[in-house]
Amino acid sequence: FAAATDTNTVWLISPSGKALERIDASLQEQYPQIIGVTLNNPTAGQTVTAVNQSALDAVLSLFSELDGTGILEHTASVNVEYDIVLQYDDRYEIDLGSTDRLDYKVQYLQAILKELSDFQAGTIDLTLSEANRAKFHPKA
Repeated sequence: FAAATDTNTVWLISPSGKALERIDASLQEQYPQIIGVTLNNPTAGQTVTAVNQSALDAVLSLFSELDGTGILEHTASVNVEYDIVLQYDDRYEIDLGSTDRLDYKVQYLQAILKELSDFQAGTIDLTLSEANRAKFHPKA
């Protein structure tokens, strides 16, 4: 995953939060993006920290929950500027809200993805704001 730093560079980080390598900013679009996190001067092989550590912690918690589900391989971006929003390929925007009950939300998401057909696209609302129910809003 590619993330920006506080020195206007771009680093690749592993799903476990280790700095892998610095990349040219022009290559950033070739990698899944982490949006809303600014890394603090990473060192290759070391665990990264961020200016906004709580946002990085939310991303790493999500990656931990998604590990082994097959969803990480389809993740185009994770945006934590406000809520946690995951872009799944170019088909689904998945709004997870906060990290509350993240394990449950990921299990729920897996069940939803199994039910949706290959041609569907849209927004999956997993904020659980309405009676602990997910909502799917198809693209128009």
